[in-house]
Amino acid sequence: MTAQTCSDFARLLDAHRADMRMTALRLTRSRADADDLVQESMARAWQFRDSFQQGTSPRAWLHRILVNTFINGYRKRRREREVLTQVHAVESHARRNVELASSTPGEALSDEVHAALSRLPDEFRRVIVLVDLED
Repeated sequence: MTAQTCSDFARLLDAHRADMRMTALRLTRSRADADDLVQESMARAWQFRDSFQQGTSPRAWLHRILVNTFINGYRKRRREREVLTQVHAVESHARRNVELASSTPGEALSDEVHAALSRLPDEFRRVIVLVDLED
């Protein structure tokens, strides 16, 4: 792409910036997010300027880039929320297990373990309780 063509393309982007911002505001409902979306869309348009076909509608091409960028960002944020939800669930489960284990010594043990401990001689049972069950 020549310098003249690059400057023509930059003017084309500038001519559609306000219209893209209005569309971005409708999509994001936030001025800051809309500005970020327009900026990212303009960067993508510039990156793929060689794929723009002369004689086609630049407005439609730019708006398709804008909408696709919005959709991709939405999907990415949704995946991130799902991962964070799973992480929080695992952490919560682990926290509950730690709380159960750190409560009264032997409280969270099964009946089978209690039965096995009760069959041990007193001196061995005390050692297990001191080493394994109390902090």
